[in-house]
Amino acid sequence: YLHCLLVIEELGRPVEACCWLQQARQVSVEKDWSGEMYNERTQKTIFVETCSLLVQAYVQIAGERRFMDSRKAIRLCKQAIRRSLEADRIDLQTESFLSLGLSQMEYGDFKAALKSFTIFLENREEVGNHPY
Repeated sequence: YLHCLLVIEELGRPVEACCWLQQARQVSVEKDWSGEMYNERTQKTIFVETCSLLVQAYVQIAGERRFMDSRKAIRLCKQAIRRSLEADRIDLQTESFLSLGLSQMEYGDFKAALKSFTIFLENREEVGNHPY
């Protein structure tokens, strides 16, 4: 977990982190494993934590690729939305919908972008009601 966080945030290599996070997510499905004893902050399960980090990585990669390959960015944002739902993180889901809308605009699908931005705005209010 900490290594992946370092790779994403400090080194700016989210693609590399995704490989490890996807593996960690797969092996931790339906497990109650936690990395709390290795970390100073309270953690949810490794599954939830890896899903949360995957969202951050997917959104970051989508932002980097949006102008070169908007279709790929859209796919990454949809993956981010799925992972945010698995992690039950409305804040990450909201961020994912914003990124999806921006990617859809770049692709030229303005109707889909409007729907994504609407969901972003609807969820934005709810984010303030959740302590993360």
